[in-house]
Amino acid sequence: MNTSAPAARLVVSLVAAAFAATLPAPSCLATQPARSRLLTGSIAEPVCIAAIPGDVRHIAVCQRIGVIFIVDTLSGALAPSPMLDIRSIVSDIGDGGLLGLAFDPQYAANRLIYIFYNNLADNDRVLARYHVGPGLIAEPASATTLWKFPRSIGHNGGWIGFSPVNGLLYLSMGDGGNSFSFDAPNRAQTITNMLMGKMLRIDVQGVVPGGIGDDFPADGERNYRVPASNPFVGITGDDEIWALGLRNPWRCSFDSATGDLYIADVGQDQREEIDRESPSSIGGRNYGWRCMEAALCTGLGGCTCFAPELTAPIHEYDHDMGVSITGGYVYRGAAIPEFAGLYFYADFSVPHIWTLRPDATSVTEVTDRSGELNVGEAAGQVQFIGCFGEDAAGELYMGDYLGGKVWAIVPFACAADFNDNGGVTVQDIFDFLSAYFTAAPRADFNGVGGITVQDIFDYLSAYFAGC
Repeated sequence: MNTSAPAARLVVSLVAAAFAATLPAPSCLATQPARSRLLTGSIAEPVCIAAIPGDVRHIAVCQRIGVIFIVDTLSGALAPSPMLDIRSIVSDIGDGGLLGLAFDPQYAANRLIYIFYNNLADNDRVLARYHVGPGLIAEPASATTLWKFPRSIGHNGGWIGFSPVNGLLYLSMGDGGNSFSFDAPNRAQTITNMLMGKMLRIDVQGVVPGGIGDDFPADGERNYRVPASNPFVGITGDDEIWALGLRNPWRCSFDSATGDLYIADVGQDQREEIDRESPSSIGGRNYGWRCMEAALCTGLGGCTCFAPELTAPIHEYDHDMGVSITGGYVYRGAAIPEFAGLYFYADFSVPHIWTLRPDATSVTEVTDRSGELNVGEAAGQVQFIGCFGEDAAGELYMGDYLGGKVWAIVPFACAADFNDNGGVTVQDIFDFLSAYFTAAPRADFNGVGGITVQDIFDYLSAYFAGC
């Protein structure tokens, strides 16, 4: 876009103002609680979105190749320098890459973040810790490896998160297989010398590698504590295992209000599932893969279908609706009261977003939100959702993996309400033009990936179309 012609800017602004003066501003009648708003289209392959504790103006977005960007939640602008750039040491072969990011529960005091990635040198999984310095930039010299272990090229999982209840770190592990392997080695049900197909739980708080809090001081690749309450401590099974029987847990989350853990597990040929654990769980749950896929028996070995020791999902759907679930978050923000307590999730393979309302034993109100959140296959619409995220205020965001976009879920207003103040006036036109001539990400009004004169026409069309 050419922004170097003041005369052109003036002409466009005057034309827009003239149009605005001759027609009434559209009335805005809310018919739905929310809509999606394009935040940025400049991050290829976003795979995780994380809240920055105490900072409601920014979120951190992971790019799979090994970069963490800081994004302004109002303007969509990227910080001049990324929080972290480790492309030189990350392998994105298969399901690999930089897949997980978590901020320390005591981040305000210690400024520590944790990442989970695949190492370029040997493709191993690596859990590392960094200290964040001024300007929200992680200090390269502070990098500390907390855990390093081999992986298969296949299902990787890769989500990490701290429980808001106990402060322990949870890590999701795929079974290492693919669409054709059916976990033939039965990794998900193997509990000795096998971490794949599991949810793991460790304690990294206050750990000094080789010293304070390190249960493995002689092992430079294991620098953490094993919680004594983990279910396999003292009996047969790897001590780090918290739950087993998972295929490819892709994007998990904790409910910030209740501490419930939500696990979205990608299915094989028939079902996608959502599993949930309350903070009172004692661990050791077996979610059934590979003898079961959600509530269906696969006919494969490894465990016994419908055995009492297996745990069924709280929700599932068949492959007529989608074939690759993307887990989301329970909404705990304040901007959209109608969404309070609803869990958001999507499917990567189809343009749909759903919500459900969980209670103690079941779910209700399963609702397709695709229409109101502008989900579809046309250019400029939300699709290929590979991750959700929340900010420090509990507001939600979505990452379009193939489109390289991050969308915010915001209260409903006319699309023409560019400044999101709840009304549509001439000021919205001027605010749009200001964004357009400064090449702000939000000026890509039609969401096609570039800022052109067509965005002006599309914005004015929306303005005069009303709500």
